[in-house]
Amino acid sequence: MKRPAASDSGHVAKMSKIKQIVDAMTSSEALAKDAMEAFSKTLPFALGEFKELRHPYQSEIVSMAGEAMVTIENALALSTSAAETKSAELMNAAVEKGRRVSLQDAAESEVCTLEAALQVKKDAMAAASWSMKEAAAALKTAKAEAAQADYASQQAENAKVRVKSGLDLCFRCEGLGNLKQQSAGATPTAKQALKELISLSSTYGFDRGMQGSAATACKKAPTERTEFELYALEQMDTALTKQLEMLETSASNALTECSEKAKATDEMEKALTNAKELVNATEKEAAEAQASLKEGQKKLAAAKKYVDQYWSDAEAACNASDEAAGVLNHFKGILAEFSTLKDLETPPPPEEPQVPEVPDVVEPAADAEMAAAVA
Repeated sequence: MKRPAASDSGHVAKMSKIKQIVDAMTSSEALAKDAMEAFSKTLPFALGEFKELRHPYQSEIVSMAGEAMVTIENALALSTSAAETKSAELMNAAVEKGRRVSLQDAAESEVCTLEAALQVKKDAMAAASWSMKEAAAALKTAKAEAAQADYASQQAENAKVRVKSGLDLCFRCEGLGNLKQQSAGATPTAKQALKELISLSSTYGFDRGMQGSAATACKKAPTERTEFELYALEQMDTALTKQLEMLETSASNALTECSEKAKATDEMEKALTNAKELVNATEKEAAEAQASLKEGQKKLAAAKKYVDQYWSDAEAACNASDEAAGVLNHFKGILAEFSTLKDLETPPPPEEPQVPEVPDVVEPAADAEMAAAVA
């Protein structure tokens, strides 16, 4: 009854080892997910059978598992080598920490450069803003001067029109208002013409004597006027004609100035538009420079942190190297168990235990009777 119990105990130990092997395979990142799932279902069934009793399908599974185990071992060896290399690099403090300090120095230099670039952009933005204010002020002045020139031009034009109309009414037209052809009292229009003549001569400061003589002449019929009165009337005509010529010149000049002021206003508007565009461009460049500086400051902060965490990184790298080596060694132990189970054959049956022979035991009473009989 003891042998079956021992056999059961051996089977449990065997399946426990197989479970460790399956767990190692299915937890590895070196195998595909579908391969791990397949081995988790088939390997216990295949490896649990003794070698000579396996079906070819089971043998194939064991063979494939062996190849997978080698793949895992190689992957673990590669990881361990990389961890050891990294650990060795970090443990060289003079080189590794020096490298990190160099990165920090470069980041600090970059931040200084970015700060200087930002200041340049800010100065350009301030200059552009000032230029825009000047352009706005210049435009305001140009508009005021243009309005003034336009008003002056309109006034000159109005004066020219008035004098020309007065000349036409008083001396040039053929009709009811011509004061050379009739007296001022002849018609209402002639009377109005005299009033306009007196008003124009006063407006432009003609000689008072000439004004008086001309007015006296206008009140008489043409045939009753004296030679001097006729002369005064002609001088009045000549004076108004000269005044009209001056006003025509003044109106033309005012119109030219008005056109020039309007052109200057257009130029100032364009200058203001350009100044605004320049302000927008410099503001954008300053914002970009500010963003670049912010990124540079982040890099500098990261570089400083990188220097500060050197020792913790070195410790972590050493621990990772030790852990990787431990994982590799542990897997090698599992691989050795796999190799043993892969080639494990049915053990021979245990030998039957030898039972010693027991000699016959003679009772003491029987011995006495036998001795008496012999005697």
